[in-house]
Amino acid sequence: MHPTSLDKQSGAADDDHIVRIVRLETQMDNVAGALLALQRTQEMHHQAMLAGFESLRNKIDDVQRYLIDRQDRAEERLDKRIDRLVYWMAGLTITNLLTMIGLILRVAGAI
Repeated sequence: MHPTSLDKQSGAADDDHIVRIVRLETQMDNVAGALLALQRTQEMHHQAMLAGFESLRNKIDDVQRYLIDRQDRAEERLDKRIDRLVYWMAGLTITNLLTMIGLILRVAGAI
């Protein structure tokens, strides 16, 4: 059986392992730092996205209120026009009725 590198008792192998361990620990520290920076960046982006959504929601609400007001004004104008047309139709109907009665009376009086 061949001895593995861990079985060697030489100082050079131990130094090699220590160097590798230190390098790995340094890399892990760098990865942990990068991960924390990424998490902070992701949280900032998330907060910016939430603020953007809130702004968009406010704009949508403003547009909705504007459209509702505009629709209400159009409905009021339409109601006023309909009322005016009803008054005109009532006036024309009364005028027509009085004219017909006058014509009937004139024809009846002429007979």
